[in-house]
Amino acid sequence: MGEIGQVLSGALAGRQSADQVTAYKSLGHIVQDLASVQALYSGAR
Repeated sequence: MGEIGQVLSGALAGRQSADQVTAYKSLGHIVQDLASVQALYSGAR
C-alpha cells in the first residue's frame, strides 16, 4: 500500500497482473484527480 505519487514515480510497483485491483482514495487534490482520470481514460481507449 502506498501513495499514487510513489506509483507514478516508480518508487512503488503498480499492479503485477490483471487479477489485482487498485484502490484509490482521493484526498481532495485536483491534480491527482485529473491525473487519475487521464490514466483511466487513456487505458479505456
